[in-house]
Amino acid sequence: MLRILLTASVVMALVACASRPAVPIEMPKIKSIAVIAATNPIKYSLDNRSALVFVLPIAGTANYFDSKEKAKKFNEKLMPVQESLAGDFTDVFVQSLRQQGFEVQLLTDVVRRTDDPDDVDYAKLATTADAVLHVRFEELGLLSPRSSIDYLPRVNARGTLFTRDRKHYVYDGVIYYGVDAREGKDWALMPDPKFACPSFEAVIERIEDVRSMFHVTSIEVARKMSAQLSASLK
Repeated sequence: MLRILLTASVVMALVACASRPAVPIEMPKIKSIAVIAATNPIKYSLDNRSALVFVLPIAGTANYFDSKEKAKKFNEKLMPVQESLAGDFTDVFVQSLRQQGFEVQLLTDVVRRTDDPDDVDYAKLATTADAVLHVRFEELGLLSPRSSIDYLPRVNARGTLFTRDRKHYVYDGVIYYGVDAREGKDWALMPDPKFACPSFEAVIERIEDVRSMFHVTSIEVARKMSAQLSASLK
């Protein structure tokens, strides 16, 4: 009898809770946004996931060292000149927010780690803005997947928008351009076939085209993410 009474009490309590209307969480009014700018990559990724590795596992070790050496050469060609890659990427968000009527502050005194400049301690930010937007690259590079002999672009970026007290996260999303994208997904941008390189030798020969590709595709990613961000603020 005691068990029956306890069960009945629990059921009645659950019914009572379910019948109460949910209390909406009131989002603070956002009028000003501080932006933590993206940074240029400390290295670009380059990998060749040859299908041969899965047919002949012993080939995996040779492929690993070969990819590592090629990635080193790839970075030696790209790193000396990065131009305004991160700056132009960030500017897409700044201009979009200003066009929507937000007061925007670009934070210039963010304390950053040299080995991971996008790992920011939000608690130490000096800003009076209502919210903070942090945009950054998660991956910039080329990948030759098992499904293709070509080297394809891999441009992935994340944006996070939260209130200054970090109690409300308005937006947190990743946009994938290229080899990690999937057709029909709202987080994806399928690659332009013209950006495919048939071999590593072609990558090096077309290194200026590759550099330009990273700039063009990163802007595409920023525009798509900016549109999603704008929708979340309405």
